[in-house]
Amino acid sequence: MVTLELCKKILNSGKRKYSDTEIKEIRKFLYSMAEMQIEIEKENILNKTIGGKEYGERNTIL
Repeated sequence: MVTLELCKKILNSGKRKYSDTEIKEIRKFLYSMAEMQIEIEKENILNKTIGGKEYGERNTIL
């Protein structure tokens, strides 16, 4: 897991300053998004086709 200190350094490097609570919520959200992407990648590998797409075309959450 990315440390709270590193998240603070990155997120607070601009004009906007985030509270510890906001930083924790942002970090949690990003980890959730990463977990979803990992599951999609696993499905792509296991199924070789998803939603009619040829293998090699990537499904992403973005």
